[in-house]
Amino acid sequence: REVGMGAQVSVGYLSEVERGQKEPSSEVLAAICNYFELPMSEFLLRLSDQFVAAELSEEQVCLAA
Repeated sequence: REVGMGAQVSVGYLSEVERGQKEPSSEVLAAICNYFELPMSEFLLRLSDQFVAAELSEEQVCLAA
């Protein structure tokens, strides 16, 4: 609730994003990043690192099978 209010994003919409029911727009991501004083480039870098780690983990499972 605090994040939604601080980022000026509706709590309901934020909840739907968290549950995977909606995809956030770049504007919403920017508002959330601004709230946390996190540059969007840093957020996207961290996100891409998580995708790479997940892909590597998936490849290891496939190779082990």
